[in-house]
Amino acid sequence: SGVGRHEEAIDLLTRCVTLTRRMPYYLMFLGEALIRAGRRADAVRVVEELIECGRRDPTVAGFAGYAQLALGDFEAGIATFERATTDGVVRGTPVSFIVPAYDPYRHDPRFAALLRSIGYTGTALLTRGTPDSRQR
Repeated sequence: SGVGRHEEAIDLLTRCVTLTRRMPYYLMFLGEALIRAGRRADAVRVVEELIECGRRDPTVAGFAGYAQLALGDFEAGIATFERATTDGVVRGTPVSFIVPAYDPYRHDPRFAALLRSIGYTGTALLTRGTPDSRQR
């Protein structure tokens, strides 16, 4: 999906989701591919499923947070991550935040706090895609 082949990615990720019995990790990527393909209603359904997965298993709550942020729901995404990190269950990887979907949030102090809560100590992910970073 990152190279513009959204429908192909959606087909492959749908198969992964099926083969892994709806594993949240693959649901998260499916949701992101649906967002990139402009299939918002489908993406919202996947995010809702991820939120439910997070309620049943707190160790996957972060996947819902990633998807909510990518969907453009900053307040819900940050709240989901804050609950999960407070519970000590998010094992996020900062590299997940390199995608452009997160660019609108990079200036927000809560986004910086989120990255620090999952172990990120750099600054590149806080400036990537912002007007200041493009001028450098």
